[in-house]
Amino acid sequence: MNPMHRRSFLKCGLAGAGLLTGFSSTERYSEAAESGATVDQIPLGNTGIQLSRFAMGTGTRGWEQYSDQTKLGQQKFDALMRHGYDRGINFWDMADIYGSHQYAAKVLRSYPREKLVLLSKLWPEPLKWKPENDPQKDFDRIRLEIGTDYLDIVLLHGQNSPNWPEEKKQWMDFLSAEKEKGNIRALGCSCHSTEGLRAAAKSPWVEVVLAQINHKGGQEYRMGGPVEEVTAVLKELRTAGKAILGMKLYGCGTLVEPDQREASLNYVLKNNLVDAATMGFLSEAEIDEHIVRTGRILSS
Repeated sequence: MNPMHRRSFLKCGLAGAGLLTGFSSTERYSEAAESGATVDQIPLGNTGIQLSRFAMGTGTRGWEQYSDQTKLGQQKFDALMRHGYDRGINFWDMADIYGSHQYAAKVLRSYPREKLVLLSKLWPEPLKWKPENDPQKDFDRIRLEIGTDYLDIVLLHGQNSPNWPEEKKQWMDFLSAEKEKGNIRALGCSCHSTEGLRAAAKSPWVEVVLAQINHKGGQEYRMGGPVEEVTAVLKELRTAGKAILGMKLYGCGTLVEPDQREASLNYVLKNNLVDAATMGFLSEAEIDEHIVRTGRILSS
């Protein structure tokens, strides 16, 4: 963890909250956050993008244009995103397959576009609700759904093949052209396998990688390999100059006990494995708990 980033978090994240070492319940975490704890802003690798250390994820168990976040309904979705923004989370993680664009669009209208960092992912395969599988149509539709002219980060979703950069060249070339036009600020991929991650490390096209990481590893905890193997590949990505976004830090809900979450977050942050991470919060209290836990780890 960059020492400057750590000091920044302590200044912003623990203001008025003490060291918070004694808090153990969700209610107490919420009380602590209400005293002023917020998320700090950090640079995303070499992309020139400044964003919050954590993203508001909108795709927990997301598929076929539904997710746990969209199933909350528009009113609760709005309240969740607004609470995150009030806590300093200006980074929103969306995807075509989550069905979250239209939900996010309604909240987006309340904030200046330039204050938010918007990420979405394109699924470069035909699906029953997009049988044409055309990158231009998908990208134009996504911008229309969100209500924005540009996206800060666009990822090719779920690129797990060791040869995906060759297989998805048409999509990559299209997105590169859109970046040249100013419609995208940074490009990359999300991967659920070590083979896909290694291919990303070798690809000069990739600027940002979204990767699964927690302290347990393996399919049981929603990772594409043992933790030692995934950690080694993330270090390869670092060496290759890629910005890394983490996901599944809490194992997509499998790491439920406070000590499990503490151990996982401690492992990821203390080993400097990610620049930022997507978190699939489902309540305001979960946001507050995570902010306080992060501040405690970075302060130790």
